[in-house]
Amino acid sequence: MVDIQRQNARYLSHIEYLGAPPPRQDLIQVRLVIPGDSLVPRALSDLAVLDDVRRDNKVWITRGEDSETFLDVWSTNAGPLQAALNTINQKIHDMRLSKESLTALYFVQSPKDDQEVTVSFETGKRPVVEGSSHSSYYPGHAVNGLVAQFTTALPPSLKTLVALPCLKMQINFGHLNILAKRKAVGNLLSLEEFKSALGLYSSRGRGATIQKEFSNIEIADKFLSSILQNNDITQKKSCSSVALSCPI
Repeated sequence: MVDIQRQNARYLSHIEYLGAPPPRQDLIQVRLVIPGDSLVPRALSDLAVLDDVRRDNKVWITRGEDSETFLDVWSTNAGPLQAALNTINQKIHDMRLSKESLTALYFVQSPKDDQEVTVSFETGKRPVVEGSSHSSYYPGHAVNGLVAQFTTALPPSLKTLVALPCLKMQINFGHLNILAKRKAVGNLLSLEEFKSALGLYSSRGRGATIQKEFSNIEIADKFLSSILQNNDITQKKSCSSVALSCPI
């Protein structure tokens, strides 16, 4: 009986600060504002990453229903509240550094007739070919183009991975979304201009994201099959670690 009571007490203390704060009048509340939706680390979408901050400092942390850019922190004392805010800010800083330390290389899935196409390139949207239809993107052409780019780019990266085994590489399939762009870059670009503009995101590592969750995985499946059958790639992949991430 005593053991059960102790287990219950430990469990209650473990979850005490994980939910919403109790309806008490003596709680101190502070709102932490994170400037800009694009600056909110993706890892912060699940507040469970802050559970240790909650328990260690005995604070409650909640998020507003209408925005992901601010957090509400509650405590009975100012000291633990300030300590929690400092820890949260440091965690957000570390999350951003972790994301920005990645070097991204974007491959463009070109339409079949790509000589005179115009690409719509607007902030907050997915770049698309003006006036295109889904039928202009068929798996055979798309896969051949991606494999050609991939075969050129991957072998040098694999050599680096072999020399530095602590490095990792991940390949994502998805829809590109532009978060920010230079003012001098227009909203309508030729395909070559678009590829050139996209190169800036590869070198800077931010300003664009990949939406990986979508229903059509046909191209990803065919692409994986093609690269696994490519001699230039498979000759080197046995001594390297590469993570392939397919959309769901």
